[in-house]
Amino acid sequence: MVFQSPPLGSEPKTIDLGATPPGIVYFNGSSDEIQRHHSQDFNPASFTVEIWVEFHGGLGYRALLTSVSGSAAEGRRGYLFCVSASGHWQFWLGGGQKNAPWVTLSGPTAPAKTWTHLVGSYDRASRTAVFYVNGAIAARLNDVDFQPNDRHPLHVGAGATHQAGANPCFFHGRIARVRIWKRALAETEVETLSRSRTPETPPTDSAASPSIPELDGERPPAVLQSVLAFDGIDDRLEIAYPFKNNTTFTLSLWVKPSQLDDGWRLLFGEAGDEPGDDTPHGPGLWIAPRERGLYYDSFRADGSDRHAGSLDRFFPTGDRWVQIAWVKDGSEYRFYRNGERFATEAAPENFYGHPQILYNIGGNDTFFRGAIAHLSIWTIALNPNQIRERVTRPPHGDEPGLCYYWPLDEGSGAIAHNRARRHNPATIYGATWGESDLAIAADDSDEKPLQTVLCFDGQDDYLEIDDPFDNPENFTISLWVKPVLDGSGYSYLMGKRWWASALKPELFIAKRIKSLLSYSSAVRPATPQAVILSNFFDGLEQRWVHITWVKDGKEYRYYRDGELVRTQVAPEKIYTEKTTYWFGKIGGGQPLEPPNIGYFEGQMSEIRIWSVARSEAEIRGDRERRLTGNEPGLAYYWPLNDGGGDRADDRANPPNDAKIIGASWQQSEGPFSEHLPRRIASPDAGGEIEDEIQAAVSLDGEDDAIAIDNPFQDDRQFTIALWLKPSAIDDETWHGILGDRRYGDRCQPGLSLCPYDGTVLYHARAAESQSDRSDLLCNFLETGDRWVHLTWVKDGSEYRFYRNGEPFASRRAPERVYIQGSVYYLGKVAISETLDTFFRGQLADVRFWSVPRTDAEIRADLHRRLRGNEPGLSYYWPLNEGRGTAIGDRGPQRSRGELCGATWQQLPIPIASAIAPAKALNQWVLRFDGRDDYLAVPDCPGLQVEAYTVELWLNADGKPEEAETGIVGKPGRNFNVWLHDNGAIAHRFHNGATTDAGIPDTPPGAIAWNQWHHVAITNDGTTAKTYIDGQLMAEGASHGPLIVDRTPLYIGRHLDGEPRGYFNGQMSDIRIWNRARTAVEIEAEMSSRLTGEEDGLIAYWPLDEGSGVLLRDRTACSAFAQAIGGTWEEVELPIV
Repeated sequence: MVFQSPPLGSEPKTIDLGATPPGIVYFNGSSDEIQRHHSQDFNPASFTVEIWVEFHGGLGYRALLTSVSGSAAEGRRGYLFCVSASGHWQFWLGGGQKNAPWVTLSGPTAPAKTWTHLVGSYDRASRTAVFYVNGAIAARLNDVDFQPNDRHPLHVGAGATHQAGANPCFFHGRIARVRIWKRALAETEVETLSRSRTPETPPTDSAASPSIPELDGERPPAVLQSVLAFDGIDDRLEIAYPFKNNTTFTLSLWVKPSQLDDGWRLLFGEAGDEPGDDTPHGPGLWIAPRERGLYYDSFRADGSDRHAGSLDRFFPTGDRWVQIAWVKDGSEYRFYRNGERFATEAAPENFYGHPQILYNIGGNDTFFRGAIAHLSIWTIALNPNQIRERVTRPPHGDEPGLCYYWPLDEGSGAIAHNRARRHNPATIYGATWGESDLAIAADDSDEKPLQTVLCFDGQDDYLEIDDPFDNPENFTISLWVKPVLDGSGYSYLMGKRWWASALKPELFIAKRIKSLLSYSSAVRPATPQAVILSNFFDGLEQRWVHITWVKDGKEYRYYRDGELVRTQVAPEKIYTEKTTYWFGKIGGGQPLEPPNIGYFEGQMSEIRIWSVARSEAEIRGDRERRLTGNEPGLAYYWPLNDGGGDRADDRANPPNDAKIIGASWQQSEGPFSEHLPRRIASPDAGGEIEDEIQAAVSLDGEDDAIAIDNPFQDDRQFTIALWLKPSAIDDETWHGILGDRRYGDRCQPGLSLCPYDGTVLYHARAAESQSDRSDLLCNFLETGDRWVHLTWVKDGSEYRFYRNGEPFASRRAPERVYIQGSVYYLGKVAISETLDTFFRGQLADVRFWSVPRTDAEIRADLHRRLRGNEPGLSYYWPLNEGRGTAIGDRGPQRSRGELCGATWQQLPIPIASAIAPAKALNQWVLRFDGRDDYLAVPDCPGLQVEAYTVELWLNADGKPEEAETGIVGKPGRNFNVWLHDNGAIAHRFHNGATTDAGIPDTPPGAIAWNQWHHVAITNDGTTAKTYIDGQLMAEGASHGPLIVDRTPLYIGRHLDGEPRGYFNGQMSDIRIWNRARTAVEIEAEMSSRLTGEEDGLIAYWPLDEGSGVLLRDRTACSAFAQAIGGTWEEVELPIV
């Protein structure tokens, strides 16, 4: 291969890659390599090596270029370039000393499918090694010894494959130019090389060259594809509200406007929204009526500030495809055209939106004329490289952070399918299918491997098993189905009837209305109970769907693809007469005969029946993985992947094998990958739990740490669980994860990240002997910069370790470990008397339990926040405060921790930001009649505050008769909460300017009638906020210091003391604090009863007495509330 070279003063040696210009060679990552015989030209004492490379991914180390000899025992010699196991570029040198390690210079993360220029150099005179990436110095080391490879071949695309037992480390990607100089080039010379671009060099799509990624120097050819055409008159698409948070998003779509500058044309926006409309609405995009502009519009969350504008000359011309990407990242909007940044504008920190509002694509009152394709919406802010990649490559549907993706390529039908995991089909109104040449590659996603599934013909195929219902009070049934939904009639999934009023649980599909129906009868024969889940399969034609039906005592729960669809009252016990049971068929004996027997048409896989009611987290956690058969509570398990024979094995114990009548085995693209373990919701691995942008603690690896109280309570048993995201692994540095500040015989259990192979070291001391009990967990971390969940359980004389909820290793443990101490650290561990090691990366959600947790418990809580009152929980640091240096323990100890140098960072975290709602329990509440019932509290010094938080639960009995109803507050007005007859909450207060100061009301409908809601208002004297059910709904400035009024407190009546405005409904758990609590604090404790001793709590009326008229304040303030009227009622209340 011949390359042009810039005039650098000496002629380099070019490695012959066996190709002619442009000389781009592809390596498959499994067997491809190029070998060249050993030569002095390839192995000078001083040298510079240049290589152009495009990395296509892969796990483990991947070698680009290797010229090495020797071994650890005799001394390593030579050099190599590779991608490390953590995904970083690296340059290695061997100095020839016995038992000496490689000298490693590390660079940035290797981007996928992006040309990168790498240079490594060594100068023997100065003993200096330098590693360059895209012309810039990535690493430099002085005093480096180097000895050249003295006998072995040079390998391109692989490691030392000539050495027996060596890992070949085959490279996956493309390599274009490899050149070697017999001297160390200067920095300016390397920079010149990185900028060189001739007809015989590859494209430099690097950070230094922000061109659109191209294939072999060219844009992908236009391909004729199905697209959706809009007539500009009344065509549109309708989707459900598409945003999962109001802080961060990326919207991407291809548009081809037929004409420009002919009026407003909606591309994407709320139903009913118009350009220039002053009513607050969610983010929207239009084609502007002039200057070929793209117009964007949005409001702040409280509707107070508008962020809108026109990007002139965004569209080069009409009747031409343009890719639009709109990114919201904090307080910044970024707009991209065809992968290149076009403009940056200011954005609100939180934008206005309402989850109940529908969105339209292509039209509201202003309709788009042209074609649209490949619409995707992400919950994260894509970076420039990711944006450029999407110009030529469409999403697969399972990318991290991808919320919805409509390719709009069906070619027929009235539904456009969402290819991402969440359910949100687009309904087509008027728009027609067409074809157009579009310069975006066809979907290149890796097809799921073919799997064995069971196919039913809808005529007479079914499975028969012995009765599977062991528990008449609780069960969970789950299965994957791919039904044929064409035509009318019913498709029967499972059931068995003995007579019309005695039937086992049934599921079947109403094809025409795409609905799922269930039937069941009580333990004694009675009229069957029917539940209709309308439109359950809407938009899911010819797709695998996961169905789960849970009976939890007197409640049924129905899930689609792991998301709750419906709850319904259930009989206390189901009919339990022992019979056989069917999958793929419903019917029974006399008097039910055909046509009362029906069958299923389609495919089935992974049928599971549990004798327990599973939680949503458990359902999601196991949905896309094969089971072992011995999971707790699992009664029966038919994977339906046997592949032959007339029986389907039950993998649970004892077995209940299914007899196959007619149904046939078929190789098909299954519902999930066979090899796929539990889906871990991480920013890099995707997942069913949505990665939400949240606060986490970031540590620099130098001196940052988190100091907490000693978290251990039992020296015989414990469970430690945390999420960690190390910035890098295998960087030849120890990194403390958690541990004691002391080193030696008297230190508590701790964890550290070792310098190699992603290894984690655990260490502890036996309580009696003080002997060290430590060991290595090799390859625990597969890569850096990725969230991993680590659990360490001590259960008597056994340690158990879990990675991402799955068992990883078990070790012997001392019966008792040393746990004495006062201060404990997260992110810091001492490894000698004088050396502390620090963690580099992010930590989140750290939990310490005084009990050994089970596999099922670990998996169930893996992706959800805790309430803090879970049995056995000792300490709980969510690490999500987001500001300040104090961190709160949400566990029963309520201790405090402190950030020591560490900082807060907002990033996607694979754990729900919201705390799981409390299950409703029967409790006493106080009912107000809306005529004259209320509570009165005399004024006292404790209620005279200049900053506050007021919280309560309320359930309003329908629309109030008056426009304003008083909820809680003091005349004057101090911390007033009012309820409007449109369902809005008003927050009023007294500042230096007026007694009727306030902030904007919440949106109408924030309070739904006849439902329990949590209401909270806060005011720190600068900013006032209103929260509904833990979510910020309104905020505004306080406009001056707050004025204290010495007036009584009223609850449930007009807050100015007038005899009107009485509340009609129920209230519970009223709290007043002398500070403005954070959103995290409000959400964390809104469903938990308090003790009355919490810091800053000045008044607390649980209203749970059940009798009496003098209601005790549970705080030290002792501000009794007198009930004037009101009745006690026992109801289900979501507080525990």
